[in-house]
Amino acid sequence: MNVESLRALATEYVRDHADALDLDRDALLVEYVLNWGGFVNYSYRIRDGRTAYHLKLSMSVEDRTSLQRWMKVGSLLEPYHAPPILEWVDLGTAAGLLFPFIPGNPPALNDDVLAELVPTLARLNADEAVAAALAPAGRVTARDVYLSSFHDRFLEDLRGIREERPPFVSRDLVEWLGREVESLAQAIAATPAFAEPLKSPVHGDLWLNNVLWVSGHAWHLIDWDDLRIGDPAADLAALLGPSPDDVRPLRMLDRVNGSLPAPQRQRLPLLGRATLLDWIIDPLSDWMDAGAAAAYEREVKTEKERVHCQALAHYRHLYG
Repeated sequence: MNVESLRALATEYVRDHADALDLDRDALLVEYVLNWGGFVNYSYRIRDGRTAYHLKLSMSVEDRTSLQRWMKVGSLLEPYHAPPILEWVDLGTAAGLLFPFIPGNPPALNDDVLAELVPTLARLNADEAVAAALAPAGRVTARDVYLSSFHDRFLEDLRGIREERPPFVSRDLVEWLGREVESLAQAIAATPAFAEPLKSPVHGDLWLNNVLWVSGHAWHLIDWDDLRIGDPAADLAALLGPSPDDVRPLRMLDRVNGSLPAPQRQRLPLLGRATLLDWIIDPLSDWMDAGAAAAYEREVKTEKERVHCQALAHYRHLYG
């Protein structure tokens, strides 16, 4: 199943439900929206010249479960600029969420963006209703969250890279990356601040491409698939971390560091290193998966190689 096959299924679904969605069948257009964050999920824009929607689909059981968790608490997230969820869409092969079309573009990291997002995240982290809806079974520490998110993803990606290396990646580099992953996990295990129990809801994927910005009065935070009880410091590290135009970790940290609890401040240096390592490894997986969107394959591969090389050079500059 590729993006065009899913587009055909989505088009059939929308035609069948055009009246309920107030869409003109004769003017209907369903277009694939390239997600620069990867090919785990597939997004489509639906429009007829009057009305527009955004459809986010997943084919895996795990990712559908994440979308269903988001839907379960969707109304609780709207105060945090999450888009409203209109309905669950089941296409058989894939399923996901339908939203109204949300305008905006990813912003640059600046004082205006921080002034909006940082207080919003603080309110989310303290929201007891969202926390109760997400409550995990048992005690969760910052180390647990790191291992189940960054570390496990690193290991999974490296397994795939070893099996099918991009031509610009050497075996020695892959093995070096594996050692960096293990070294970082050991450093986190040895850092007392990562033993802190966690109780806060977090977005879980807070890079700037998941912010749709029009102005300080009009913006949305999208892609809540990784919503969980987690580490607010990891959300902050992602927000301040690498972007396609600037791969430096923990940018503008001086603007927010003084207001953070001590354990979060103590975790940030290692979490910043993890975000940069992610920008070395993850683009290689995206490079290999780019064939899922054949029309964009060359463009995606060129961009992912560029980002990988730039992040790798900066990582070596910072960490040796």
